[in-house]
Amino acid sequence: MRSIRFACLLAAALALPAAAGAVDWKAAGKTYGGNDVFVDLDGVRVGGDVRTAWVRVDYARPVELPNGSARSIQALAHFDCRKGASAGIRVIFYADATTGRVLLVSEEETVRMSPDPDGSFGKLAGQAICAR
Repeated sequence: MRSIRFACLLAAALALPAAAGAVDWKAAGKTYGGNDVFVDLDGVRVGGDVRTAWVRVDYARPVELPNGSARSIQALAHFDCRKGASAGIRVIFYADATTGRVLLVSEEETVRMSPDPDGSFGKLAGQAICAR
């Protein structure tokens, strides 16, 4: 039954519009590493204790990838508000937040909720998303 619930949530999440420049990003805070975190509060989908939303992180220091330096990511993630945990579904690494040049797209085959440590982008995004 639990796997059916997650499959339904995943299907609903994939129906969300892809992350785009037209999103009205709301600041959620700054990680312990100095990365700025933003959430798309208008696009949040709710299913019980779990919310699904897009998150953007602008890195203070670029993350090196095989095909370039990523300065920003957008991630579609589930947030379990009761447990304070999250699971990434899809992560898109960008050369920067404005040009839209994609460096890497990663999609998870299995949804695995993990606790979000203090100061992480998952914790900051989850707090902003679950406060609604």
